[in-house]
Amino acid sequence: MNKIKKIMHEIKWNVMHPYYKKFIKPGSRILDVGAGELYVSKLMQDSLKCKVVGVDIKDYGTNFVEHYTIKNNELNIPKRMMFDVVTFNDILHHVDIEGQKKLILEAKKVAKKIVILEDAKNIVSYALDILTNRPSMPKALSHKNIKEWIKFASDLGLKLEYHKVRSPFYYPLKHYIFTINLN
Repeated sequence: MNKIKKIMHEIKWNVMHPYYKKFIKPGSRILDVGAGELYVSKLMQDSLKCKVVGVDIKDYGTNFVEHYTIKNNELNIPKRMMFDVVTFNDILHHVDIEGQKKLILEAKKVAKKIVILEDAKNIVSYALDILTNRPSMPKALSHKNIKEWIKFASDLGLKLEYHKVRSPFYYPLKHYIFTINLN
């Protein structure tokens, strides 16, 4: 992983961390969907003192945490695996709407809680997505605003809780965090 990308992941984790430590208890088992190079998964595992398993559409050749490859928007994890939390960290806008539904419903089968961190729906998010992601990464640009996320979840029979995210002045993106309790 190059140094710039590592710094970007660390800054994003610093934005996420205060919220995630409220939602995720030490010792939890976490499935990190869209884990990419597994760097944020490793930061999560170390900072939150949890066991993290990452899944992504591509194997990037890193092994910071246990990981599997997603195929056809199916989590593709061993059947016996269950998790306390499934996280979607800034990845659902890379998936078309039908794929988002499939992934959320798959997560519902294996977890007690779902945590979604997503970019806000605005021109800055669209531009940075196009400019900074690798050419091989899908760019569905299916961002949603808060009301659209709540309706999306409601249409799936799920109750989404919105949590306002505060970012440092130097951080260019606005994020939303949502939780879905499945107990």
